[in-house]
Amino acid sequence: MTHIRDDAPSKDAAGHGDPVNDPAFAAENATTLARGVEAPQGGGNWRYTVKYNDAQSTCFNAWGFRVVLAKQPLRPDGHPTGTITAFRYTSQPTYYP
Repeated sequence: MTHIRDDAPSKDAAGHGDPVNDPAFAAENATTLARGVEAPQGGGNWRYTVKYNDAQSTCFNAWGFRVVLAKQPLRPDGHPTGTITAFRYTSQPTYYP
């Protein structure tokens, strides 16, 4: 389950990417899920957020990156349902972590 590419940008979001056709965006998703700060989002969903360092912030012209993952219900194989959304923030989000 993923509805990343066609989502309208959230407030302070720099926009969404396409992890299927953009390997760099897909890698950033993976890195955020592996190293991001985890916080409950509600409804069985969790958000993972990475704040960019100064070099990354300049490169991406953004504050950081967020992935929202649907952890519940689990799929039959025990994995999370999937990614809800992923995007770059232009400024610090209201909810961080």
